[in-house]
Amino acid sequence: MELGSARTVRDEGAPRRAAWPFSRAIHTLGYAAVWTGLYVAASVLLAIHTSTHRLPTETWLAILAAYLCGQSVYLLDRAKLRDAWLDEADRQAHPQRFGFIHRHRRRLRALIVIEGLAAAGLLWLLHPVLALLVPAAYVGVVVYAGLPRTSWVPPGARRIKDLLIVKNLAVAGSITAFAMLLALVVAGDEAGRFAWWRWSWPAAFLLLHVLADSMLCDIDDIDADRRFGTQTLAWRRSAQFVRSFAIVLAFAVAIATLMFLWLFFEELGAKTLGTRRVIWAFAMAATSIALAFVPIGSLRDAVDSRLQIVALFVILVAP
Repeated sequence: MELGSARTVRDEGAPRRAAWPFSRAIHTLGYAAVWTGLYVAASVLLAIHTSTHRLPTETWLAILAAYLCGQSVYLLDRAKLRDAWLDEADRQAHPQRFGFIHRHRRRLRALIVIEGLAAAGLLWLLHPVLALLVPAAYVGVVVYAGLPRTSWVPPGARRIKDLLIVKNLAVAGSITAFAMLLALVVAGDEAGRFAWWRWSWPAAFLLLHVLADSMLCDIDDIDADRRFGTQTLAWRRSAQFVRSFAIVLAFAVAIATLMFLWLFFEELGAKTLGTRRVIWAFAMAATSIALAFVPIGSLRDAVDSRLQIVALFVILVAP
């Protein structure tokens, strides 16, 4: 693929964006995967915060490692390791983001390596086996996004990211598994590694919410996904359908959380884990309604920054 200049990228047009306050800075941080890294970090915090009565000191080490790994993996998906591997669909879906990545591709690729090594080192401090999560995540993103066409990759081959629902499940499953593994290592001694009633809720909660968030992020890419054959609910049904689905799912999870608390009231404790889980659930449900009013073009950044905002709120009201 021949890359155009930064000017060519900008001139091709982009999804219309609302003039939010500080929108340029917000979008630039999104291009650099800052919000994505914070999203993964908040997922780890959620898993630990809703599984144990007090946050272990290693929690913040796990959160930092999660941020570095999350940002690094996302940048690998977008910036690749070679210019020839850059995705044409990304260029047409988000010309500004593609232009930013193209202009800073060498710095971003260096950042991928630096953050990957740092994340692996921090994870090794938590447990040596966890360091393997970083190369595993890199392999996973290559499998997910596909390789450049070669003699051994058929022209008609489908990537995981092109498959309806499967692409969203891959993202949700990966982030959930990563967060739960870190939570098991950091909080397992206190929470009990085999206490399924402690771990099942955060795992299910994360899986369902990350699944919905992944679908919401597809809304910004409707035109490019339709053009390149990437199957998403956003263009197979409609953007409104996905927004409504996310709201219904969030409130269903919140109601299920209340039922779960009733079933395991004594084990969870109404003033500790139970309270935290209810606040997490209804805060996510409330913000799902707010996301319904975010215009196309700004939705991805709003979705990627939502979880850490909720995390900050929950930590303040239910530490």
